[in-house]
Amino acid sequence: MSTYSQTLTSHGDILANIPGILVFYPQNSLVLAFFDRNSDTPGLHLGPLARLDLDDAVQTLTANQSQFAAWSGRVNADAVIAYVINADPSAADDLAEFLLSEDSPLPTVLAIVQVPELTSGTGWWTVYQQLSLSAPRTGVVSEVAGSAALQQMVLDTGQLPALSRAELEERLDSTAHGIDDAVYRNIIADVEVGLPANRGHVVELPSG
Repeated sequence: MSTYSQTLTSHGDILANIPGILVFYPQNSLVLAFFDRNSDTPGLHLGPLARLDLDDAVQTLTANQSQFAAWSGRVNADAVIAYVINADPSAADDLAEFLLSEDSPLPTVLAIVQVPELTSGTGWWTVYQQLSLSAPRTGVVSEVAGSAALQQMVLDTGQLPALSRAELEERLDSTAHGIDDAVYRNIIADVEVGLPANRGHVVELPSG
């Protein structure tokens, strides 16, 4: 699998890449995007993503505090941005309170962003954002089809992201998936045990 890069200038750009990274369109989800700072280049560099069911996100993070803290250290994560995918305007309220508290096992939370769904042109807004992050606070999801992650997925697998996790599981259960065996096994592992996903790309988000 080749490594690719794309410079992102807004949350809308990151949101557009999520389906290609996770290989499906998450719904009613919390997607955690982990970032590191590289002294060689400016901005923040996107590392792995982790997806949690939104309804159980706080409980999952609480029950697995040590694991999340240890994992963040292993991937050298300096910060995280939380993307809440749900149409209810209040869906992120309790979650935001937890993520910004001392009880959270995550590294520094730069922003909490909510969007009803991951489709091109859908409006998103920040529930919280640090003043040091110089990204816009409202906007729309960028063109999903034009995202580097989706283009790389099509190049690697010849397929588009599944419309839901259930569809992805059905697709992976099929013997006619046409995916490289090593890539296929990695995707299966991610889906079955909920491991963070990263399709190997490097992206940047400007920070003040």
